[in-house]
Order: sequence, then C-alpha cells, then structure tokens
Amino acid sequence: MSAIETGTFRPRGEDDSLESVPPRPGRLGQWIGAICLAFVVAALFGLVGFHAKIAEEQNVLDQLESTLEDARVENDRLKLAVGQLESPARIVATAKGSLGMVEPLEIHYLTPPAEPLSAHEVHNAFLGRTNNDRTPAGADQ
Repeated sequence: MSAIETGTFRPRGEDDSLESVPPRPGRLGQWIGAICLAFVVAALFGLVGFHAKIAEEQNVLDQLESTLEDARVENDRLKLAVGQLESPARIVATAKGSLGMVEPLEIHYLTPPAEPLSAHEVHNAFLGRTNNDRTPAGADQ
C-alpha cells in the first residue's frame, strides 16, 4: 500500500518535521573541499622544499665566496713573491754569486750589414765560415 491509499500522504507544510533537519552537503562539495585541501598542502610542501633549496644554495654560495677570498689572498702573496724575484738587484746578486758571472770590462755592439745576406751567406756564418771558405773561422790551416 502506498501513502496515498492509506491516507498518510500529505503535502509538505509548515508543521513538517523534516524541514528542521539541515540539508546534508552533497558529495560534490566534499570533493571540492578535499581537492582544495590537497592543493594547499601541496603548495605548502612546495614552499618548504623551495626554501630548503634556497638555503642549500646559499651555503654553496658562501663556500664559493670563501674559496674566492682565499684565492685572492694567495694571488696577492704570489704577486709579491714574483715582484721580489724579478727585482734587478736580486737577479744581479744571483748571477754573480750562484752562477759566477762577472760584469764585462767593455761592451761590444754588433751592427747588421747594410744589405741583407743571402741564404748561403747566413748558412756559412752559422757554420762559422767566412766568405766562401770551407774552413771554420779561426781554424788553423
């Protein structure tokens, strides 16, 4: 039997007790809420990861700056050492002391000939021959 046949059917009215119960949210609202919550949690995890990466890269940057400063100090020290080693007084002292060199009594300057030498003349000069001789210069004959 139906509600109409038994007479228990009545249209909804003001005295209906079902209207006092709040409506149950639909499943769509629950899914939207869950998706929004998941998005917020993922965004927070992303921010935490991003800040961790920034902190890590800052540590690397600090180490590189420290290494750069150490290299600059070493470079300055080496420039000073090179300057001291290149000083003329030190070079002369080493040449005279360790190498046994002496200063010449007189200096001879060589002047090139006015006209260029031929390849044959350069070869003979390299071998120590004068003009077209086959014997080295200064050799006993």
